[in-house]
Amino acid sequence: MLQYKLHHYLFLFLTLAMTLTLPQNSIGQTVPPVEKYSISPTQALAKNPFKLNLLGGNWPCQTTFSRESVLVTGKRIDLSFIVNLNVTPMPYILSNDVPVPSLSPICIMPLSNLDTIGPVYVSGPVFSVPALAVGQYEVWATQMVECLYTQPMCKIAVIPILVGTLNVTAQGAITYTINPTTTPLKKDFTLDLLSYQFNCGTTYDMLASSVTGNTIALTFLDHENPLTACPAIYKPYGPSYKMTGLPAGKYDVKVYHLPACAAQHCPFAAITPEDAGILTVTDSTQRKGWFLKNHSVLATAPFTMQLLNYSFGNCQTTFSNASVSASVGGIYTSFLIENHPDNVCIMDLRPYGPYFDMTGLAVGMYPVYVTELLKCEVTVPRCLVDRITPIPSDTLLVTKTVSILLSELRAKTPQVTLQGTRAQFILPAGGSGVWAAELLTLSGRRLASSSLQGKSGTLVGMELGRKVEQGIYLIRLSSQNKVTYMLPVIRKD
Repeated sequence: MLQYKLHHYLFLFLTLAMTLTLPQNSIGQTVPPVEKYSISPTQALAKNPFKLNLLGGNWPCQTTFSRESVLVTGKRIDLSFIVNLNVTPMPYILSNDVPVPSLSPICIMPLSNLDTIGPVYVSGPVFSVPALAVGQYEVWATQMVECLYTQPMCKIAVIPILVGTLNVTAQGAITYTINPTTTPLKKDFTLDLLSYQFNCGTTYDMLASSVTGNTIALTFLDHENPLTACPAIYKPYGPSYKMTGLPAGKYDVKVYHLPACAAQHCPFAAITPEDAGILTVTDSTQRKGWFLKNHSVLATAPFTMQLLNYSFGNCQTTFSNASVSASVGGIYTSFLIENHPDNVCIMDLRPYGPYFDMTGLAVGMYPVYVTELLKCEVTVPRCLVDRITPIPSDTLLVTKTVSILLSELRAKTPQVTLQGTRAQFILPAGGSGVWAAELLTLSGRRLASSSLQGKSGTLVGMELGRKVEQGIYLIRLSSQNKVTYMLPVIRKD
């Protein structure tokens, strides 16, 4: 009796499930769902066959595709395909104490994806598109069902969906990028050539690279594997090249995409190279840390100040929560550095840094201090960071002309006398007791430091520990009551 009830409930469950999924005008067939599709790539090179990917369908991980076809009519491209859901039944489960089979597909995921949250989907079908003439083409996609290819043919209405526009040009179809866009001087590296035309199943051979002057030429042949189920992640793929170290400079990267028949050594016309971007090879001796783009500005005139750093480029870095304040003691800046590693860089310009809108300043030398904020300093709950007193990263000269600047500074500040490795000067007004003294270059590099005892108007000496070279330097004096002076030091002998 119990066995009869189990079979009875199982029959009712399966019958209900089939009734809910079947269309009214067919038996054993389901109406394809309406999806929101997109295509990749959206550009193609005229008179060259290529692969077109259909993306956007919510297809479970064990889905495969068949009967992919392409029909070109005028300026319209019709894509059709069949979705094959390969369901592996799971063991029986209990539903209201009645065992019924589970129809959930078994998806075997690599260990690196075990922490993935949510359902796992595959990318869509791949179509081999014939060579097209220059122009814009509407692309339509239709999901078919198998019974439309049998006799007698079933009566199911399928609906084509407009999925995008394909732009076919004579100049270039594939949009390439390179990674990295910056590499150190004379150091071997790997150069990745990337494009959204390729997917995880694409393989590459006949790879070659050459460097002529300031041009890098990359050659490859690609092969599509339609049986590879790629994750539904819209990202660029491409071949990788092992490159030897290059001299410093900027290199134009050109791409030579071989035709499919190249593997059979077929004769083909000369290939027009495509631009992939600019590779910058930087000198390892380049300046470290933050520095000013412009080191001098006119007095009393508003201006924009930009800080630069070779560690950051304009593509994958932004700056937020920027603030600036200026006083006779210097210019104090702070900002939060936000990195965006997922950005694909066509050109990553370095050095790069934040901008600050400044009001007009009086004539003088202004050390520039930089504070890189932590994320927790600008989010709630906020954290407190105990920082040491920063040293200047650079120095801004505010002047009418350089000669006027130096004469005015020397007239307004105590005179500094250099004798060998020793600097002498009179302590300015601002307090008595212990003064902190630092010898700085205009770029903010500290050459020497010392503690001096005395009161305002006292002649003191600071041991530099070296005989400084010819040039302009600064002595920064800080009193116990936080008054700061910048004394210009000019060595001409």
